[in-house]
Amino acid sequence: MNFVKDIFSQQETVSAVVQLLAHVLKQQESRDNLVAVLKHILSESLKDEQFRQTLALYLRYVLENNDSKEGLVHLIQGVLDDERVKEKFRLFCQETIASEIVKQQATTLGRDVVEQIVADAAIQKKTGDGLWQAISYSLTPRWFGDKLDPASGSAVSPTTEHNETYDHCEGSGSSGQQREGPEVGSQNEDKIDLT
Repeated sequence: MNFVKDIFSQQETVSAVVQLLAHVLKQQESRDNLVAVLKHILSESLKDEQFRQTLALYLRYVLENNDSKEGLVHLIQGVLDDERVKEKFRLFCQETIASEIVKQQATTLGRDVVEQIVADAAIQKKTGDGLWQAISYSLTPRWFGDKLDPASGSAVSPTTEHNETYDHCEGSGSSGQQREGPEVGSQNEDKIDLT
């Protein structure tokens, strides 16, 4: 055993192993095999309850350590700053959004949201009231019914509005009373508001 330790402690051995691993990992077939083996090992390991508990314990310990947190933040920041990672992430997002499953889920979600909104009794009441007011306002001729004063929102009857328009006029005849409306042929006929 000491013989193996002595060999691996030499700088030449370490350099040779690093070069060998680099050469092996440059080949696509080797990378594919390594990924397959690691997937299998991880999959089988995660089936074991004791392994999962031990892994969770170690992860918790690592994440609670401030030095580990800082190192992890720097590692993630370095990965996210890499242009190749950004490009791959952008392509991944485009492919994900364009996938049929995402489109179907978005359509289903939109439909569900609209159904919930339409089924809401309070929204139905407010919408119905608003539509009814709009329809009745647009179909009621202004000279037959009350119209709303835009400033106050209260109804103004045509008679009241008519009288207010002609308050400044003097009455006809000798009584000096205020007129109730325009006199035929008077100069104020152009002030009649029929809207």
